[in-house]
Amino acid sequence: MIWSVLLWVWVSVWGTVVALATLVLFIPFNPLFDPKRRVILYLSGLWGWGVLLYVRRFLPVDAYGLEKLKTGGPYVLCPNHASVADTITFLGVFPSFAFVVRKDVFFMPVIGLQLWLSGYVRAIESDGGQSVLDGCKRWLQRGVSVLLFPEGTRTSDGKVHRFRQGPFLIAKAAGVPVVPIAITGTREILPKGRSSYLLTRPGQRVIVKVLDPFFVGDDIKAAAQRARAAVQAAVEESFSVDPGAPVG
Repeated sequence: MIWSVLLWVWVSVWGTVVALATLVLFIPFNPLFDPKRRVILYLSGLWGWGVLLYVRRFLPVDAYGLEKLKTGGPYVLCPNHASVADTITFLGVFPSFAFVVRKDVFFMPVIGLQLWLSGYVRAIESDGGQSVLDGCKRWLQRGVSVLLFPEGTRTSDGKVHRFRQGPFLIAKAAGVPVVPIAITGTREILPKGRSSYLLTRPGQRVIVKVLDPFFVGDDIKAAAQRARAAVQAAVEESFSVDPGAPVG
């Protein structure tokens, strides 16, 4: 319990500091002068990095394949979704990117301010996904990668579930590659459910694997299946090498 309290206190304090810095810097680095929002997205990444800097003291994080994101972008990043800790992990280890967030999260204290200033894409359920498609295409046209969870929600059983076709439709429409990404370990730390904000296994190793990019082609369903198969294989490989044993 004490580790959980300390973690979320740090998340709140550091998030407030970054949000206030973002609010100040948004004036000179607004979308008119910085259409890619490099500075603002860097600060969002700094928030994730700062959380991981603290968390890594008892939650080791290893990332592989980051060099695949350095050239040839922008990309549609397609990771599996295991925990609320996924996004923080990605913000801390990936280059700047935009991601899709539920509409209601934009109205949460502190974090909502950061989301608004960063210009992340709002997912509005009532419009059939049009807002997500349009928002992601705008970011991709600016040369900024976007991240979407193809499963749509966190896994409740640890399995990689069916990948929805939305992210792959966006990649095809924008003419950019998709990048499957596998993440393991976060579910063991912050599982879905009533206790999803309580650390359950301090010391658990988190592994992120960036897999090979590919273009969607004409068959969107086949692309979604291909990405899911690649992620599933990487997840199984991660657990076979490190089957969830605490580290340290």
